[in-house]
Amino acid sequence: MTAIQTSDDSLFNDSHLEIEGNAAILKSFLQFGEENIKREIERLENVMPDSVSFNMDTKKGESEVKTFIDNFIQYTYNRAQYDFHFKQRLRQSIIIQLYSFMELYLTKQCEMYSVGLEEGVRFKDIKGNNELEKFKDFYKNSIKLNIVELDQKRWGFIKNLKVLRNKITHSQGKFSDEDTHGKLRSLENKKTYSLIKENASESYRIELEKDYIIVCIDEVSKFLKDLTVKR
Repeated sequence: MTAIQTSDDSLFNDSHLEIEGNAAILKSFLQFGEENIKREIERLENVMPDSVSFNMDTKKGESEVKTFIDNFIQYTYNRAQYDFHFKQRLRQSIIIQLYSFMELYLTKQCEMYSVGLEEGVRFKDIKGNNELEKFKDFYKNSIKLNIVELDQKRWGFIKNLKVLRNKITHSQGKFSDEDTHGKLRSLENKKTYSLIKENASESYRIELEKDYIIVCIDEVSKFLKDLTVKR
């Protein structure tokens, strides 16, 4: 069995539209945020203090030198805010929104399937350590669909995405335990995602690239569609 049968084509179509609509909104929001940050960086560069033309060897008044230094420090601070902090907060927020949508969508799906269930455990009665495991158990035991076997690679991605979401939510993308490091290493891709070791400590911080956010949106969308496609 590779998919769930639905008797209502409109319900099936609505489910796909909901998934695709959420993906489109998140991608548009990401693009909007990235473009605005890029524009602000360009604006900063246009007013950046010109250290080349400001010849420190010539006689400058103390106030003039101080003003130049203050402006340059402010530019450096603002540039770091836009180029790192704002970009990372934007991308982290999309990971959180994406995962929240996935949980809400699967909860609604499981509750909907529970209504017409003639046998098997209803979703509200499933016990588990976390929602993701509850979804897996409900699909396997009550709908007879093994999510893990459906696509093992994607299931592994979703499980580790949960770890990533939790670290972003609860520790601002920083961690030090080796178990988390091992799980997140499996998600790491030098072009899209990296774990940065902070100074000489054993702690890491997560840096997300725009391309990686697109990958996450697409993977979650495919995962959810796999659970609503008709047989």
